[in-house]
Amino acid sequence: MAAADASANAVRVSAWYLSMRSPPFAPPAAAIQPVSLILHLMLGIAAWLVWRRGSLGAVGAALRCWGWLLLFDAAWSPVFSGLHRADLALAVMVPLLGLIGITIHGFVRIERAAGALMLPYAIWMCYAVYLIAGFFWLNPY
Repeated sequence: MAAADASANAVRVSAWYLSMRSPPFAPPAAAIQPVSLILHLMLGIAAWLVWRRGSLGAVGAALRCWGWLLLFDAAWSPVFSGLHRADLALAVMVPLLGLIGITIHGFVRIERAAGALMLPYAIWMCYAVYLIAGFFWLNPY
């Protein structure tokens, strides 16, 4: 999962992205792939820590939220980088941020370390919302 996402992101960092005016504090394009790989590995480890706890009640609900999180996570980047639609990417990212919060809450209740492993991803996605909003503002279509 992490490697597939990271390699897909590498393809998406195109001339289009590099040609846009960047908001302040935008990372170099070369940083996106390794950061994405690390964060998605951490998401996988967090889910594994929850999954190994067993009982289906709270564990099942938390992992379902994690699955929805992955779906929205997989959607925003192709919308932004593939369709070149920052506005629609932001529309996908708003529910994604909510799912991140819900998933972290569910994970922490089951396995504290799993919730802690998700915090860097939550921070990065808040940063990504800032960046995409900045790209949208600075590069009108």
